[in-house]
Amino acid sequence: MRGVRNMTKVDQLRGEELIRLILDKDYPQVFALHEYAFQHQLTEEKKKLKQTRKMIGYFNEDKLMAKLEMIDFKIFIDDKEWNMGGIAGVATWPEHRRGNKVKELLLTSLQMLRDQKISISFLHPFQIGFYRKYGWELFSDELQINIPVNELKFMNHLKGQGQVKRVEVTKNLFILNEVYENFAKKYNGMLARSQEWWEDSVLPDQHCASYFNDDAQMLGYILYEIENGKLIVQEFISLSAEAKIGLWNFICQHDSMISEVELTCSNLENILFMLPNPTVKSILHPYFMARIVDIESFLNDYQFNECDESVIIHLTDDFALWNQGTIFIKKGKATFYPVKEGSNCTHPPKKGLHINIGVFTALLFGYKTALELKELGLIHGIDEELNILQSVITKNKTFFYDYF
Repeated sequence: MRGVRNMTKVDQLRGEELIRLILDKDYPQVFALHEYAFQHQLTEEKKKLKQTRKMIGYFNEDKLMAKLEMIDFKIFIDDKEWNMGGIAGVATWPEHRRGNKVKELLLTSLQMLRDQKISISFLHPFQIGFYRKYGWELFSDELQINIPVNELKFMNHLKGQGQVKRVEVTKNLFILNEVYENFAKKYNGMLARSQEWWEDSVLPDQHCASYFNDDAQMLGYILYEIENGKLIVQEFISLSAEAKIGLWNFICQHDSMISEVELTCSNLENILFMLPNPTVKSILHPYFMARIVDIESFLNDYQFNECDESVIIHLTDDFALWNQGTIFIKKGKATFYPVKEGSNCTHPPKKGLHINIGVFTALLFGYKTALELKELGLIHGIDEELNILQSVITKNKTFFYDYF
């Protein structure tokens, strides 16, 4: 139980109630709660996978009332790998809901991540507003395009004699991952995938087709499945315009065996725009949420652009109180001054920008600009300071293709 939110303090939650790590003896209760909450049966393979993850539970004596899973990942921000703590499988038995048990589990998970020097956490929300209360904020959208078969129109290649080949993924995983990472580094938030993640979570049940240029260099791929007359593209990765067109034409080659294509991608890839008829059905979904776990650690690793002018940020975090304080950014360096314990400022400082931890996360990832957030009333301050802040943060935008 070492490292789980000062366990001696956790024991004081409520009588015999406590939060602790999930032990081997607890797995039957964990699987029963998971299957009840998410309404699907876990395969033996999935159960074994979950047993490799760190899990914490809220117990009354030895009876499990709520639980969550913590998964170690790496992500890209500005071409650099960061450690990220994924939160998944959050569930409570219905008779124990609305008793702040998930709130306590989330706080415990943040304290554990902080102890491990992991400054970022991601999760897929069942309800966005619920997790916003605890400091997570949207950082990624996904675009789903539905294309009827009569709209599958071939495009002319831009140049060369490149071709698309169906490939066996197990033999080509190294080069597939190279192509994926070249694509992923354009965006903030994309996973740096391990071989195990590819094999367990990305590739199962997927066909793969890759585009090769004249020099036999792979410049893109799609992962897809065909089900009930629908071709479902789970990933569309391209490193050039010719690869994008070549992969699109490969999809069109299925026009005699399907009635529809469903394609998921980033809106920033402009796939919808390139279609012969961009008015096909498309939906832009808010997708994943992110949270800065520990602002001081995060700022030490974040690459700010240099600027002679300085900016002051007053940061609030009502959930993880260690993030409350003031940030001073100048010449590419950020210094955090935490609020002193017991201090009570009756008159908020006039100079500087005022922002909460969730909105600050969305800003630093590049999901929203400072001006957009000000127009929504989510950043308070003068335009001059907003412009300085915008000039020193990432120029990359965000995307996330995975799910956990």
